[in-house]
Amino acid sequence: MDVFSKLRNENVFTNVLRTQVTGYIPFASGVSDTLIVRETGTLNQLALSAFNPIQKRSYTLIYRGNHKVAANRVLSSFANN
Repeated sequence: MDVFSKLRNENVFTNVLRTQVTGYIPFASGVSDTLIVRETGTLNQLALSAFNPIQKRSYTLIYRGNHKVAANRVLSSFANN
């Protein structure tokens, strides 16, 4: 799957496997963004979430659910102090 940032207007992660963990990337704090999980190489949206990073925090994003069942898909973010 791909993770697309509306603010950056680009994929921040591409071709991420279902069980893969990615490295950290910097995001500007205090600036709202929308992150969209898509099937790799398509505009087929699987999940989306507003993202409002706070200064001096790191975040973990988790996509859960069956990509074939829209009602079961969730993108969550967790702040790590």
